[in-house]
Parts: sequence; C-alpha cells; structure tokens
Amino acid sequence: MEALLQLVNVHRWGHHHTKTNSTSFPPVYALSQCFQHLSKADCLLCHSQSCVTLSRCLPVTSGRVFYDGCFLRYDNYSFFNESVDPNRDTVKCSGASATKLGFQKDVGELIENVTESATAKGGFAVVEGEGVYALAQCWESVSSAGCRDCLEKASKEVRGCLPSREGRGLNAGCYLRYSTEKFFSNDKAEEKKSGLFTLGEMVAIAFASVTFLLLSFFAAYATYARLSKLKAERGNLGHISGSIRISSLMYKYETLEKATNYFDISRKIGQGGAGSVFIGTLPKGKNVAVKRLFYNTRQWVDEFFNEVNLISGIQHKNLVKLLGCSIEGPESLLVYEYVPNKSLDQFLFGIVWIFYKVDKSIELVDPCLKGNFPVEEASKALAIALLCTQASAALRPAMSEVVRMLSDKDYEIPMPHQPPFLNARVLGPANSARALSVDSMITNLLTKVEIFCSSSASSDIQSSDGPPNSYDLKDK
Repeated sequence: MEALLQLVNVHRWGHHHTKTNSTSFPPVYALSQCFQHLSKADCLLCHSQSCVTLSRCLPVTSGRVFYDGCFLRYDNYSFFNESVDPNRDTVKCSGASATKLGFQKDVGELIENVTESATAKGGFAVVEGEGVYALAQCWESVSSAGCRDCLEKASKEVRGCLPSREGRGLNAGCYLRYSTEKFFSNDKAEEKKSGLFTLGEMVAIAFASVTFLLLSFFAAYATYARLSKLKAERGNLGHISGSIRISSLMYKYETLEKATNYFDISRKIGQGGAGSVFIGTLPKGKNVAVKRLFYNTRQWVDEFFNEVNLISGIQHKNLVKLLGCSIEGPESLLVYEYVPNKSLDQFLFGIVWIFYKVDKSIELVDPCLKGNFPVEEASKALAIALLCTQASAALRPAMSEVVRMLSDKDYEIPMPHQPPFLNARVLGPANSARALSVDSMITNLLTKVEIFCSSSASSDIQSSDGPPNSYDLKDK
C-alpha cells in the first residue's frame, strides 16, 4: 500500500501490482482514486480511511470499498480496464421520497447531463439543477469507451431509485450520484456544455496517451529499479551507528517475527494509517503490541530512532509505554506494552479527541499541577498532539514544524482532523471551516460506504448504515 499511497499523493489516483513465483502467494493488484472535487489533503485522508476499512476484507482475495470521495479495490487479477461487472455492480438508494412536482423529470435530465459531460470531459463532471445535484466519476484506468459504458449503465440503474431523494451507482469502473443535498464545492459545478474538445483538451489527451504508452513500455524496467532501490535501502540500514545497535530499546527483528508467529493474520489486533498492529509473546512470556510500519528508508529511520529515544523515556499512568523498536529487518517495527481489550490508538488518543471536540481539553492536564500552568500553552500542546495522529502521514507535521508551533506564538496551528479509528457518528460532526472537507464526509457520509469482499467468482455485497466497526463482513 505504500507504493499506492505515493501515487495517490502525487496524482490523486494510481494502480499497482505485485507478482510472485510462489503458488502460495497469488499476485495482488490494487487501484485507488480520489474524486476530483476533493482537495489534496482530503484525498489523502479519504485514501487512508479506505485502507483501514478495506483491510477488514482480509484474508479473502478480493475487496473494494466506495466512499463519497474515493474508491479503493484489490484483487488477484488485473482488473484495471474493467468498466462494468454484472455480478458486483450495484445501486444504493437512500432518503425519503421527494414530493416536489416534476422531481423525477428533473433528476432524469440532470443524470443525462452529468453523464454526457463526464464522458466528454475526461471522466468527471458535477452538475446542479433546481434543488438537485449530480456527480459522475470514472476511474482513470478505464478507457473513454469503458467510461461511457459504465456511466450509461449506472444512469439507467440509478433512475430506479426515483422518487428517492438520493441514489448512487457503484460500478466496477465508475461512480454516479444524485442528491437533493449539495455535496461538492461551487467551483466544481457546471451546466451542460458541448461535447467538443478544446485545443488544450486535445493536447492534454494526446500527451496523456503518449505518456501511458511510454509508462507501459518501461514498466518492467521501473519494477526492476524499484526492487534494486529497496535492496539498497535495506543494505543502508546495516550501517546505522553502533550506539543504536547497542541501545536497550533495540529488539531483534527475528525475535518479534517469531513472537507474532510471523505476523500471522490471526494475531492482528489493529490497523492504522502508518501500519498494522499485532499481538506478540516474547520468549519470557510477556505480551507486547508490535506495530509493523509502512516506511523504511535510511533518512526516515535516523529521524525515527531519535524520536524513539525521546518518547520512550516518558512514563505516565494513562500512557501506553513504548518499549522499543526494530529497524534492521525488512520493515521497521515499534514495540508497545500490550493493553488487553483496548485499541492501542483509542487508548492513546481517543479520550483527548473527545475532550477536544467539546472544548474541554484543558481538563486532561495532570491535576497534580493544580492549575499552575498557562492554559493557552496547554491547549496548544494538545492540539499539536492531535495533529500528529492524522490518518495519513502526509498530513502530520514534521518535527521541525512541531518545534515552530510550540515556540512561535504567531504561528497559526491548523485544525486537526478526527482520527480515523474513532466512531465518527458518536462524536458528531467536525466544526471545520471547510464545509465539504473529508471531516464532514467521514463524519456524516461514512454511513454511505459500500464494501465488497469475495474469495471466489461470486461475491457478497457488504454494506452498512453504521460506522465501520459495525460491519458484519462475511466470506463465502
């Protein structure tokens, strides 16, 4: 997923696959795409949330998740050019029936307009009428003909939702939605326009086509180069200073690997934006929580270990203790004390977020201080801490920025997003200045997610009108 995250960070979409010569480990193909009306920060947050949600499909061989802002899918075959799938394409209708006279006719025309506009303009369009709004989005990996076929199929099926106030078409190659409530920003709205391409659009399409051919031609070389780079980075880890090697915080990778039964899926107890958490049993019988991180470069490891040395010395009755780390294996690992029957992230950050949302974060300060501290500074420190728990690593501040936040009184601290591991519906909507941010999408529209999990040619369609932790995923 790290390679996919890098592509999404740069291009807002991407697909990636891994191949293996072993019959025990089938190839994995994955595709992720953000809808064009999302900002870059919202895109990264939505992608990270999708990764967390879709991980619940494991260990089955196929899964996909639709959010009202992004899409993520993995499978054991190359599906990138699929536009429709008769077995898995579906439609979701919601909301009470509209009583407005002529509503069905207005929606029908709007759906036709947004479908034509998206087909003519590269796969994305939003259109608004009188009290009704529509969005169409094709995946970048689908051809223009496939996009047209997908949207035409979705438009026919979504019309079946009428007279409901809202409908969604969730297809293999596209997403189509109409609603009586606005769900995109004003600068994205458009009226129906001519299907003719402008000169700039024709140049862009030609350039994209040539680029795609070149990328396809050099795909084998790129794969080889990436593997070589990974080997070099792993080799660099062997040159880390002796002080790190002899540190009491250092665990052997082999020890943690055996402790978690080689990261067996049955040992997995959590998933976050930076990695997966497994329960492990050390040789002396002590249970620990082992976090398997997604990042593993020389520069990152050096900075990471400095922070480990710092925070490992902090002890508090309400803080899960960081016991150590491992940085010399195939991936970097963090070792925490194991807290039974609790989510590690919820234990660390959940209470802080709840108090922050009700503007009572100051009550989290240690009562032993008896109020002898600057309230403004304490509130600032707690807000910065929440910024460091963002779902996507790209949204978290660097240590240099954290230092500036703490030292510069005039530095404006951005509002943190809600951590993705918390129950959004219980906490209520976020008071973000961006009315259409992913905060509101995750809080209010998380009930609109659809999940598909399958280990065979047939599949169950899994959906829920509750938050992700209420899903009852099944596997045929």
